[in-house]
Amino acid sequence: MHRTPLATEAVADDTVRDAPVAAAVAMEPSAEPPPPPDALVPLSLLPERLNTAGVWEAIVALVFDPANRSALADRVMVQQSIAPNDPVARALISAARAHPEAVLAAI
Repeated sequence: MHRTPLATEAVADDTVRDAPVAAAVAMEPSAEPPPPPDALVPLSLLPERLNTAGVWEAIVALVFDPANRSALADRVMVQQSIAPNDPVARALISAARAHPEAVLAAI
């Protein structure tokens, strides 16, 4: 009696179909993995850190200064976190005489 292979058996032996899978598995990894994204600092942590650094009042004065308000509005009002390398935040923290690395350290 002649037996016809089941569809799964026919597919399992199909070298043409397996070629793309084998090629994908055999791909060489890239030379270097991409760098991890910056760890964002939640804005909710900043008041405590700024108060610990002794610059809370200076930061509040700088934030409410009309000259700085437009530059900070998007960061404070829209974002829930801030990148440690954010140039505006770093400049503001430095202007208050605090260390941006300490205030914007990742958690």
